[in-house]
Amino acid sequence: MARRLNQNTEAANMDSLMDTLTNVVAILVFILIMVQINTSRSVKKMLDDLPVVSAEELAKKEAETKAAQAALAKLQDELKHADPVAAERALKSTADELLALQSKKTKTEAALIAKGALEQEWTKRAAELAKLKQEMDQLLARREALLASLQGASQQKPAAAKVVNIPNARPLPEAAKKQIFLTANQRIYSVSEEEVIKLALQEIRLAQASLKPERVQRGGKSEPIYDQNKLSDLFTARRLATKEFDLSLPLNPPWTRMALKLTPRPNTGDPIEKMTQINSQFQTTLRDLRSKPNAVAWFLVMPDSFEVYLQARQITEAAGLPAGWQIVSEPAHRIALNDVEVKNLVAPPEANPDAIPPPKQGLD
Repeated sequence: MARRLNQNTEAANMDSLMDTLTNVVAILVFILIMVQINTSRSVKKMLDDLPVVSAEELAKKEAETKAAQAALAKLQDELKHADPVAAERALKSTADELLALQSKKTKTEAALIAKGALEQEWTKRAAELAKLKQEMDQLLARREALLASLQGASQQKPAAAKVVNIPNARPLPEAAKKQIFLTANQRIYSVSEEEVIKLALQEIRLAQASLKPERVQRGGKSEPIYDQNKLSDLFTARRLATKEFDLSLPLNPPWTRMALKLTPRPNTGDPIEKMTQINSQFQTTLRDLRSKPNAVAWFLVMPDSFEVYLQARQITEAAGLPAGWQIVSEPAHRIALNDVEVKNLVAPPEANPDAIPPPKQGLD
């Protein structure tokens, strides 16, 4: 009974093995079929993707292939029969030619660069020449205008000479107090020296902290000595001015005193037509002078405003005031700041014993 059971068990095991093998074979067959199908599709796709070639194009490509094969065969034949020494010489000659060409190329590039620099220099010089030509044309035009003006002036009759009587000079009184009048720019300006000096000294006192003057002991007193540059810069920065003048303080390098420079402001002062009016600044100043003892009207005359001076002298004489005058070389007036000591910037010049003293001022 037991032996029959063992036989049945072995038979059952063999059946299971056969089933497994059958399933594996089936799977492999299925995979093979799928691979075959995919391969067919890939081949079909590759064939579809290939370009369509006509018979003429195929023949042309075959002819080109044959020609290339023939050229290759000819080259191989030439290589078989070629002379190595001659080939080396030809190669060396070719290399030398390449070096010569490279050198020529370098020289050509350098020449091109130099040409570019020359062209730039030429352009620059041409611009300068054009500018000079323009300036020359302007100068020639001015020359022609001046020649025409001179020619026109030469054809005009000279103006009648003006006779000026210069009064007899009289000594200036020692106690005389000058009232300065500046005639310049075809105008007359009244100068109040006391007012200007007061304004300048007040400005210097207010700026003591920034000026930082040196201190020296004299007669038991501490006296300040100022730096010229600082004082000059102060007046430049402050732009001090009166009604008729702009104030500045130019450097006076060799000396220990400086002088205020009064320059007329634009559109101030009295022109000759206004000066004759009774309410003008000039005549108002003259009336004030008549009440002051030892007052003298002193005129500083620029040559371009001599007519203004002559008219002013007539008015001054009519007012009964003594007067004097002197020619000046600049349209400005300078007032010495004697109360302000400064350090000289350079050594003063040596005195010349042969120098001629200036003429004494006097009334006329």
